[in-house]
Amino acid sequence: LEHFFYFASGMAMITAVLLSIRLVAEERQLETLVLLRTAPITERQIIWGKYLSALAFFSLTLVVSIYMPALIFVHGKVSILQIASGYLGLLLLGSACIAITLLASVWSGSQIMAGAIGGLMVTLLLVAWLLGQVTTEPLKGLFAYLALHNLHFGPFSRGVVHARDVAFYAGLTLLFVEAAVRSLESWGWRE
Repeated sequence: LEHFFYFASGMAMITAVLLSIRLVAEERQLETLVLLRTAPITERQIIWGKYLSALAFFSLTLVVSIYMPALIFVHGKVSILQIASGYLGLLLLGSACIAITLLASVWSGSQIMAGAIGGLMVTLLLVAWLLGQVTTEPLKGLFAYLALHNLHFGPFSRGVVHARDVAFYAGLTLLFVEAAVRSLESWGWRE
């Protein structure tokens, strides 16, 4: 089951990036962002609405994949809590990747650029642990902590939920969604 969640995390990150590249970039490309701006909603409501819709769709993709752990549960020795922990980790990891790529989508004028920038940002946060391997303290600990997957996702796949890992993903998500809000607000002055 741990291997399933490890490989599913890679697919979850790719799915999250692909889901969110078009959230704002397509609005700008089709020139419908002006319609959103003239509606009686704020930029924060636009970004959070787009983020939550992508997260809801991402959650549905996770629900579709539940058959595999269910088969292991029926024919093996795993607990429901281990499965729930793994899926919580996938949801939090995907949530952070959606937020990161949403920021890239706000920055980009096309979906291709949003995908490239979002994928690059997720990849940089994914391989930050490699920088931790070749540096000395205190940078070693900092890069290891900033890594998107290694330190924080591992416990979820083993059935362990730590508050620090939940806080890391929630904080990362909040940081990038709010950065997207600020970026969209600043784009309003330029357009």
